[in-house]
Amino acid sequence: MSEKQIAVRQDAIQAEPSGIIPRNMEELATLCEKICASRLAPKDLSTPEAVFVAISMGMEIGLKPMQALQSICVINGRPSVWGDAALALVKVHPDCEDVIESIEGKGEDGEGTTAICEVRRRGKDPVKRKFTKKMAETAGLWNKAIWKQYPMRMLQMRARAFALRDSFPDVLKGIMVREEVQDYQPARAHEVHPRTPLVLPGGEPLALEEKTTPEPTQEAPEAPREAGGEPPEGDEPKNPDGTFKF
Repeated sequence: MSEKQIAVRQDAIQAEPSGIIPRNMEELATLCEKICASRLAPKDLSTPEAVFVAISMGMEIGLKPMQALQSICVINGRPSVWGDAALALVKVHPDCEDVIESIEGKGEDGEGTTAICEVRRRGKDPVKRKFTKKMAETAGLWNKAIWKQYPMRMLQMRARAFALRDSFPDVLKGIMVREEVQDYQPARAHEVHPRTPLVLPGGEPLALEEKTTPEPTQEAPEAPREAGGEPPEGDEPKNPDGTFKF
């Protein structure tokens, strides 16, 4: 093996792979199809279109395609990011000085009752957010299965989500944390009653003039002709060639 070949091999070993980065829509579409065909995509990303949205959303916030597959998920029809991925995105930002998380208090079961997350951004005041057991009970979360299994983790994720979004909105770009979105109920369509009367400040209902669409007028039916009688006025008999009879 020549010295040149050894140098090339050493360079290849030392090089750090950057992953697959699509350069255009065609390459991204091909990548999505390959991922779905491999059956290694998460369950909620079962179609090339869903993978396309997840990868695109991830690239918007700085995630590479394969990272986006593991970090972006769809909850109630809305893309969200896992809490650990959100923390990683904030920590690699050049303005992030530190993210400090802790659990305080002690309930009757010996577990903590308050999760605290403090985010320090260069040139800004520290942002500290809390989420307590009482807040979870008020929101109807504490008795959910996932909260019973991992109560401290869920408190931690709620405090983290609030602190990260409030201190680095330019990094997350409005994407919410998955552990938070999973507790939201899907929006339901409400029935609208257009005839509900409006009430004035004094309590008197506001009378609205109801507009009605006039019905189309119909022409009077042709009067029947009696056998051997005279034809109605304006209905003169005609010859086969179209001329009138006199």
